[in-house]
Amino acid sequence: MTDFEPALRRHLERGFRRYSFGFCEGADWEALRRFLREHWSADHPYVSCGRLVRWMFLDAETGRYSFYLARHRETGEIHACAAFVMTSQFDRSLPVRDIWPGLWRSVPGSAAGLGAECLRRLMEAVRPRSIGGVGMSRHTVDILPKLGWTIGVMDHHYLLNPDVREFRLVEGAPAAAAAVPRAGAAHRRLRDLDAAGAEALRIDGFDPLSCVPAKTGVYLANRYARHPVYTYRLMAVEDGGGPLGVLVARTVEAGGARAVRLVDFVGRDEAWEGLGPALVDLVRREGAEYADLYSFGLDPGRLRAAGMIPHPPDDPVVVPNYFEPFERRNKVLDCGWIVPPGARYRVFKGDSDQDRPARIPPDLRDAE
Repeated sequence: MTDFEPALRRHLERGFRRYSFGFCEGADWEALRRFLREHWSADHPYVSCGRLVRWMFLDAETGRYSFYLARHRETGEIHACAAFVMTSQFDRSLPVRDIWPGLWRSVPGSAAGLGAECLRRLMEAVRPRSIGGVGMSRHTVDILPKLGWTIGVMDHHYLLNPDVREFRLVEGAPAAAAAVPRAGAAHRRLRDLDAAGAEALRIDGFDPLSCVPAKTGVYLANRYARHPVYTYRLMAVEDGGGPLGVLVARTVEAGGARAVRLVDFVGRDEAWEGLGPALVDLVRREGAEYADLYSFGLDPGRLRAAGMIPHPPDDPVVVPNYFEPFERRNKVLDCGWIVPPGARYRVFKGDSDQDRPARIPPDLRDAE
């Protein structure tokens, strides 16, 4: 809390003395679930889908869930929580700790700043190499610079299916935007990977630790190929000399129309050059209107070389982001981070908890 005025800091700290802070142990989960049901929503996926929670938050070695709690010392009740996701949740071999805070929540009438205090203490307890977030609320974006974060806006790019004549999801796209991009000198192809293929893949000339957060083939397999609710498509980006990267996609649908969301990428930036024809083939095979990508830290010039069209915040073309439920409107995604000096921060829509289910199918919901 170094950026708060001293008098305000002392006032906040007096309020925090009423609370004990710590990780969510296995025995705490049902109390936290009740807290989320009462103070967030009974339909929230963290309340209604235990398999999603265990996959995303349960540390199999310690038995802890990745939530940090503030409990009232007198009543023992939970008054605030901060969820977080660590990259090591999906690859235990990673030698660094990169962390994404997620849901924050505090009860009305609790100490001022209690949610932010949970986050601050969490960072002290974990001591990660980096901390970041994707798709943060306006309120969160206003608070985080006081905690030392840098805030940015994610780049958004899209590519239209040239065979579609009447768009039902996209609105206002010029006809020229649907032209088939040329491969140019570089010609890339996409090859489907299963979980084992992703784990075994090696990319020459690319060190997973060179980017923050660090991601490996094992990470991609556990994060996407073994997701308990969503179905993702993992694809090696290849040229004649071998794999240059791995691209992750998820196909969504609304009103009988489909879109391909490109949610993650691991590998060398030049993998994108000449990728346009393969991406067009992908949207054609999926019967989708378009493919789109939210990214930060990836060279926009490489994306343009793949035929991807920039979609700045003031663009009148509507390229929807929300599908659960569907909303035909644009969405600017903010991101934030604290990273070591000189580190390359590169994130996508699949990072943090941004690409998690908002609605759980009835057959995957817990019995009440």
